[in-house]
Amino acid sequence: VKKDMVARVAESNQWKADSHNPFHTNAFDGTAEGSVSFTSSKYANDKYAKAIYEEISALSPGKDRGIKINNGLYEINAANAPTYYQEFEFHDNSKYSKWIVDNVDALGQAVARGYCKADGKEYIPPEGAYVEPDIEEPVVEETKPEEPEKETAKRNAFGQYGPEVELKFYEE
Repeated sequence: VKKDMVARVAESNQWKADSHNPFHTNAFDGTAEGSVSFTSSKYANDKYAKAIYEEISALSPGKDRGIKINNGLYEINAANAPTYYQEFEFHDNSKYSKWIVDNVDALGQAVARGYCKADGKEYIPPEGAYVEPDIEEPVVEETKPEEPEKETAKRNAFGQYGPEVELKFYEE
């Protein structure tokens, strides 16, 4: 069911939502890029605004546009709850329009991870959702090559243990 923003805000207010988080895509001139999060001046520095945007910006391939105060947006002004208004990339930029369509679920999960992070809770993805694997960085231990016994080996002209190498220089 597609609802306009007035209906969504009314519904959010009726539920007495703890927060209101509208999702949008942006448009400008076909070349702009990046995601941005809007909120009111009252909530610009709160833990939810920051954590949600950190998760979105980590996923979004375009320019990092940050968290911005915008008291002129209907959904920010009319919602009773703190509002974190997301603009995911620019749909009029062909480079990012397909990315938006291909990442709708991932963007929703990024917002959910942000809420969990802000509340210090573990994010548990929905069943069947793609989850990026936790890949541990390999631990590289610095080791020195074993040196053979000195009695049986000699260093070659390159300072390595092994057979003697005779260096010859040829003149033309």
